[in-house]
Amino acid sequence: MKTILVYTFRTYPYISELKTLFPDVFVFDKLKESFKEITEILIDWDYNYILWIADNNWESKMESVCVNIFNKNKKVSKDWKEVYNLYIKEI
Repeated sequence: MKTILVYTFRTYPYISELKTLFPDVFVFDKLKESFKEITEILIDWDYNYILWIADNNWESKMESVCVNIFNKNKKVSKDWKEVYNLYIKEI
């Protein structure tokens, strides 16, 4: 089993640095294609942890839920639940 999958968006300014720190980095580019790819990766689920890293000017935080919303008012997938609880291990 692999330890960690890191994912981010193509606009994240430090992708090359992430790739030097983590062996598996998934970069979201075209959303529809990227969601299909990451769904296939997650179906096989060969990771202990999944970490999303994004560029944010306001704050750093860990989310406790994942919501089925994109661009504030669109669904990521009509087939998915509204909210998925995330397990956050205390560090």
